[in-house]
Amino acid sequence: MTFKLTALSLISTYGYYGLYLSLAMGILGLPIPDETILTFTGFYVAEGHLNFALSIFIAFLGSISGMSISFLIGRKIGLPFLQRFGKFLHLTPDRLNTAQVWFDKYKGFSLIFGYFVPGFRHISAYMAGISRLNFLTFLTFASVGAMSWVITFISVGRFVGKDWERIGELFHRNLWFILIMCLITILISYRYKFKHHKIN
Repeated sequence: MTFKLTALSLISTYGYYGLYLSLAMGILGLPIPDETILTFTGFYVAEGHLNFALSIFIAFLGSISGMSISFLIGRKIGLPFLQRFGKFLHLTPDRLNTAQVWFDKYKGFSLIFGYFVPGFRHISAYMAGISRLNFLTFLTFASVGAMSWVITFISVGRFVGKDWERIGELFHRNLWFILIMCLITILISYRYKFKHHKIN
């Protein structure tokens, strides 16, 4: 049984406990499509099996737990350990190098945006620990990112209902492209409104 099916089974069988465990393990680096898990949760909310607000809270706790453990691993063990054993958590050398450059440039903000980039959210907390970021600062940025992320995808799953799997997989595979398109759309809209306001 794949990690995805195992995670979905955990949520179907154990509800909030399964949701918490699935997200914590996914953030740590197990090959679990986190967006799919969250959209499935939203579908379960729409079907009346889970509560919307409580699902968001539990998903938030699972995400923060996984991020905090990753942070502590990065701080206590460091980059050499991840370079040697990271492959078991799908942390390839290229991903680690890219994440380190990203984190050095954007610091805590990379923890917020990192949630929305598959493959990077699993590494950003490790890099925060390796970089000796203050834990309270880390927790603040990570919490903002986690809450934004879980609200977004649980809401999507709740809205699309039975199409949760197709939409979840679409987001998981193409999220980076979708984010760029959204950003371009926002910038174009802002520029248009600014020019229109200036003319008036």
